[in-house]
Amino acid sequence: MLDACNYFQIFWRIFLPLSLPVIATAFLLQFTYVWGDYVAPSLLLSGDNTTLSVAVTLGYRDAHDNLLPNVQAAASLLYILPMLLLFFGAQRFFVRGIASTGLKG
Repeated sequence: MLDACNYFQIFWRIFLPLSLPVIATAFLLQFTYVWGDYVAPSLLLSGDNTTLSVAVTLGYRDAHDNLLPNVQAAASLLYILPMLLLFFGAQRFFVRGIASTGLKG
C-alpha cells in the first residue's frame, strides 16, 4: 500500500486529481456534441417536441411564414452563450492538462 492508504484513498487523493483535466475535457467535448446536434433531432423528433437547435432554425416565422433573420440571429447568440461560458470556465483544466503532460517547451 502507498503510505498506509487503501484503494479508495489512492483513487480519491492521487488518481482523481491527476485525471481531472481529462474528465473535464471529455465532459466538454461530449456536451458540445450533444448541445450542437442538429441532424438527429430534426430527423427523429416532431416539430412540437424538438431540441433548441432545431427550434432556432425553424421556429421563428412571421404571419406570412417568412423567416425572421434578426430574431434567428438573436436566438443563435443566446443559444451559443452557455457553450462559451462553459468553455471559458473549463479553460483552466485545458491549460492544466497541457502543462502536466511532461512535454518540454
